[in-house]
Order: sequence, then structure tokens, then C-alpha cells
Amino acid sequence: MGVDYTPVAGFSKKMTDEVKIHISELVDEKLPGWENNYDNIFEALKIGYSEIGSSYTGSTECIPMFVPEFAIDLDYQIDAWLKELNEKMETTFDIEDVIFVKELRTS
Repeated sequence: MGVDYTPVAGFSKKMTDEVKIHISELVDEKLPGWENNYDNIFEALKIGYSEIGSSYTGSTECIPMFVPEFAIDLDYQIDAWLKELNEKMETTFDIEDVIFVKELRTS
């Protein structure tokens, strides 16, 4: 019996409980009843995301994710992504808050 998995790698922002509460309240305020039309808060806010974790254990999580197509001007690309993320999530994260994520999604 095999295990299906999807590698996930890119840039993200650490999703603390405070950030999760903030964006949850934000999407509830901006899009009441969003759960009827979207799978998660990132989809509702039109933010690129990835799912990480294991569906076997039920411990999956969606996180905002930026996966560059190429490595040229990577700092500029990450900065532009972060600016857009801050606008959509109404946050003020800096480039120092960006982390590199490499995980698996197991299903």
C-alpha cells in the first residue's frame, strides 16, 4: 500500500494564532457567509495558498504561499507578493517575517 503525497515549497508567513484570528474576523466582516462559496479563508480573500499536513491524521492546514516561477529578482518578487498579501489581509508584515516552507501534504 502506497502513500500519496504532494511536495510543497515556497515562501510564506508564519501563521500564528493571532494572525489566524485576525484574518478569520476580516473575512467574516468583508464576506458574510463566505463558507457557502469558498473552501477556506485564503480562497475567499483571493490569496494563493497551499495545504500542508496529513489528511490521514486530520492535521492539515492551509497557509498563504508564494511559489516563484524563476529565481531572477527573487527579492523583488517576494516583496511584491508580501505587499499584496498585506493589502488583502490588512496586515503590516515585513520581509523579515517571510519564511521558506518545505513540507509535504499526505493524502
